[in-house]
Amino acid sequence: MCFTDGLIEEHDVGGEEFGEEQFIGWVDRIERTTYEIRAVARSLSHTLKRARGGITTDDATLLLIEWRGAG
Repeated sequence: MCFTDGLIEEHDVGGEEFGEEQFIGWVDRIERTTYEIRAVARSLSHTLKRARGGITTDDATLLLIEWRGAG
């Protein structure tokens, strides 16, 4: 997983920075599911958008890579 700083530096609706801890918490919750990588990326994107009240003031890029092993 790679992401830009705009993902964690953005502020939520209450004015508090979204932050790494909150981001890690969301990743941990989603990671325990059996979602495909596309669904994980979509879920994280929607979660961040909701936390920001649908408004962003910074770039937010998220890149997830899934490796399924050899052969």
